[in-house]
Amino acid sequence: MRTLEYVLEHFPHLRERLEAERRAGETPIRRRTRAVLKIQDGCNVNCSFCSIPLTRPVMRSTPYTEVLEEARALVAEGYREIVLTGVLIGDYGPETGSGGPDLAELCALLGEIDGLERIRISSIEPTLVTDRLIDLIATHPKMCPHLHIPLQSGDTGVLQAMNRPYDQAFYLDLIRRLRARIPNCAISTDIMVGFPGEDEAAFQNTCFVVEQVEFCRAHLFRYSPRPDTPAETMRQQVPDPVKAERMQRLQHISKAAAQRYAARMLGTVERVLVETRSKLSGLMTGTSDRYLQVEFAGSPSLAGQLVSVRIVDVSPEGVMGELVGAVHSATE
Repeated sequence: MRTLEYVLEHFPHLRERLEAERRAGETPIRRRTRAVLKIQDGCNVNCSFCSIPLTRPVMRSTPYTEVLEEARALVAEGYREIVLTGVLIGDYGPETGSGGPDLAELCALLGEIDGLERIRISSIEPTLVTDRLIDLIATHPKMCPHLHIPLQSGDTGVLQAMNRPYDQAFYLDLIRRLRARIPNCAISTDIMVGFPGEDEAAFQNTCFVVEQVEFCRAHLFRYSPRPDTPAETMRQQVPDPVKAERMQRLQHISKAAAQRYAARMLGTVERVLVETRSKLSGLMTGTSDRYLQVEFAGSPSLAGQLVSVRIVDVSPEGVMGELVGAVHSATE
């Protein structure tokens, strides 16, 4: 609770507001905020560790008219943000059934829907992040400045063994281009620990990328063989105790890097989609455009609304903010 105590000490009016709301016995109303909308299925990348191409080899894009119809229905149900998903979402386009638009063009069409305030793209392959998509995120007020871009490994040799279509230099250059066009663009990722052939030097290369990129979040997992995949029979399988030890080290490095990224936002005002009240702190919580989980003092009536919040403290316990602006739409 150190962060909460810091905020209440330095912003006494927040303490008064929080205590008043508690005395009034207000309870948070969890309103619909974010909806997941799948727009694509199938994968043909054939990573050596993945079985998806074996079970879903056919590439399919949902017709854009159906996507827009479903998006409008979700907005009518009260959702303010839509998260677009797909197995290989960057492949969305006319060649696989979209009926015309590619991913960037689809996002632009979604941006015309009244009442839809935020559009977020889920996991997208590094090689499918196009310049047009980057420009759209940089310029469209409804596009969240956040992308989830799987790294899997920061070592070029391991990436080759994984049959990933990029190397370390490509990935780091992509992040550089993203943040040059979109200041402080949030990047989340997936990282695999202990892929066959990963030695200490390869693991250190992954740690290096994590330090350099400062992911806002990193989903870490230990490699485990999938039946009928090339990686299952590879030599130099990494022992489980080594995987566990590396996982622990990488968790520490990733958390520190994420905290450094969040600290970039100190003093800035972020748009936050309010979700609910924290049972632990009693503060309202929500997700910022840059995918930060932010806590701040406010009324439960704000649930489901977009508000302006100034970031006032970042610590291992979380990100704290101060409500500074009225509810507004993405175009305001």
